Amino acid sequence: MHAVCLFAITGLCGAALEIPLAVEEPAGVARTMAPVASGICLPRGRFAADQRFGLFDGERAMPLQTAPLVVERDGTLRWVLLDFQTDIGANEK
Repeated sequence: MHAVCLFAITGLCGAALEIPLAVEEPAGVARTMAPVASGICLPRGRFAADQRFGLFDGERAMPLQTAPLVVERDGTLRWVLLDFQTDIGANEK
């Protein structure tokens, strides 16, 4: 089992941004469909507040729920909250 995912988005100007995410299980307990929540800071002015997002484990798209956390005065998104589930072994990263 592994939990390295790629957060991928395409911005207002069509430029893509990929952010590697790593999930670590520090308690020594294998987990199945464990909930993960993380805030991601985005570059200023590149993404609309209603931006769509994708999360991938290799080539496989993963279910993802997002919520805007910080929207700048110009209507662009600065921080987004990611919520998803993943499987991870005890003490794995």
